[in-house]
Amino acid sequence: MSYFLNVDLDVEAEADPEPFLSALDDRVLVLRRDPAPPHRVCLELSLDHRDVESTAAELCSVLELLPAAARAWWDGASLRDFNVGIQAAGTVRPAEFPMGPPTLARMAALGVRLVITVYGPDAVDER
Repeated sequence: MSYFLNVDLDVEAEADPEPFLSALDDRVLVLRRDPAPPHRVCLELSLDHRDVESTAAELCSVLELLPAAARAWWDGASLRDFNVGIQAAGTVRPAEFPMGPPTLARMAALGVRLVITVYGPDAVDER
């Protein structure tokens, strides 16, 4: 059966992301940071969550608490994505990964775009 991997937060802006990154707490890990403009950062939560909804909701909570300078950088970003990773299984059994209106509304209020990445079946990693 296909399964949820994680939600990455991908953000891109012309301005230096330092005000944004320094405002983040230990709930977030920086996976990648491009040093030159456009600055692209890729983040994820430091603790795994069991589903898309709780992961996206926790990311929203982190972003909603940003101080003014970090929020200004966020608001000026040209790309703000929640990228949901799904591992496809080699079977035809369907899998659903729902996200309800309250979380989607929080994402919309933050200007987040939802992206879904499905990774092809891996014969070695069947759950």
